[in-house]
Amino acid sequence: MMPAQSFLIGIDMTLSDRIARLQLKNSPMCALCAALLGLLLFRPVQAAFESSHPLTTYFPAERWRTATPESQGIDSIKLIELFHQVREKASPIHSLLIVRHGYAVLDAHFFPYDGIEPHDLASVTKSVTATLIGAALDLGKLTGLDQPMLSVVEDRSVDGRDGKAQVTVGDLLAMRSSLACDDGRDEAALAHLRASDDWIQAMLDSPMAAPANTRFTYCSGGMHLLSGMLAHVTGMSAGAYAQ
Repeated sequence: MMPAQSFLIGIDMTLSDRIARLQLKNSPMCALCAALLGLLLFRPVQAAFESSHPLTTYFPAERWRTATPESQGIDSIKLIELFHQVREKASPIHSLLIVRHGYAVLDAHFFPYDGIEPHDLASVTKSVTATLIGAALDLGKLTGLDQPMLSVVEDRSVDGRDGKAQVTVGDLLAMRSSLACDDGRDEAALAHLRASDDWIQAMLDSPMAAPANTRFTYCSGGMHLLSGMLAHVTGMSAGAYAQ
């Protein structure tokens, strides 16, 4: 039987020794109270944004600035309802951080995770890759979400090219390319990719499981393909482009 969840709410994340921990177990009402108290006790900071730290450039050196949810236009009651849903449905969520306008309005960890011990991360670079695609679109490196995938990698030979002509950048982002890449629990598609010497080519040569944009399939390889497309249009690796 899994241990009851507990809640760890950050009161002031600017100083590590000023973290208040509310670990109330067993009762759903206790969990709800913990969430409520945590949301109410967030240390208020200036609601107005400092002119010396515009939102377009702010990023924390060590820890996020904190603010109450309401000061950043977020309803605390909705956050409480979210906590209640997590507990009722036993959702496998380890932690939740909500940042808006450069301020952390919520930092919660769910038992047995405490936010201190190192934690395995997976798939976080998918969001980074998607953000970089957006930057490339904004700078004109890509023409749009409807740009055909093959037009970006036109110098490569591709098995079954005709069947993939309709796959777009947007399809890859939405994981609706319909390439035969189904990362189920066994991650067989990802294992196949890792066995290849050229991951980009392996993805391009993957057969079509259905017409483009007709089915959703969770596909890590598709995001790696987007990373390769970024390198192609920017002349540098995705990591270098991010810097």
